[in-house]
Amino acid sequence: MVAYDPYSEEIMTDPYRIYEQLRNESPVHYIEEYDCWFLSRFETVWDAANDSTHLRTMKGTTPGHLLTHDTPPSMSFNAYDPPEHTPMRAQIKQLFVPAGARALRPTIEKLAKELLDEMIERGEGDLVDEYGARIAVTGACLAGGMPLSIRDQAIEWVNGVMHRRPGHKGGNDVGAQAGKEMFFWCLELTKEMRKNPEKATGALHTMLTEPVNGKLLDDFVVASTLSLVMIGGSD
Repeated sequence: MVAYDPYSEEIMTDPYRIYEQLRNESPVHYIEEYDCWFLSRFETVWDAANDSTHLRTMKGTTPGHLLTHDTPPSMSFNAYDPPEHTPMRAQIKQLFVPAGARALRPTIEKLAKELLDEMIERGEGDLVDEYGARIAVTGACLAGGMPLSIRDQAIEWVNGVMHRRPGHKGGNDVGAQAGKEMFFWCLELTKEMRKNPEKATGALHTMLTEPVNGKLLDDFVVASTLSLVMIGGSD
């Protein structure tokens, strides 16, 4: 019998042994506490994700919202199913394919060299916080169309959203506050750039100027997607 709880200390510390057990012994696993099924094999997940006839998610549902009800639904396209998901994803996906990423390469390489030189000059440095995180969030800002002046704050927000309190299942006040601040900053940026969309760049420019199914995305959806880019691009 597999003992699986997505919020257990064991899963947070080293999940891979339990994941292997799930795949081998209970690939479609039910947990009564959450009244939820967990799928662990690639093909099963793939088939379920593409089964729009029998399986549908609520618009905006996220794992935290579904399991512990401590996070709000998301309005970003990654929390939607087809057919809503497909045109929203297609709208900005070109910015994140290899060709789009290569356009960011000169800026990223320059920053990587500058950060490394700083660390060499000091004789020390943290490769995660001072190097990797700053490079990653720079890429996220450039791709999303967010000003680079927000980079350090973005790292704090993303770390806050991912904050975990040992022994507590699901999100907490630290994560909720960080997520709230990040979203409303993205919303203010969206509203400001809506006045002059031709000045926007990256995903923000695309979402403000290119309709989806004949309509421009509203500010809340744009801000939610910018939050997604900030988290996914820098985490």
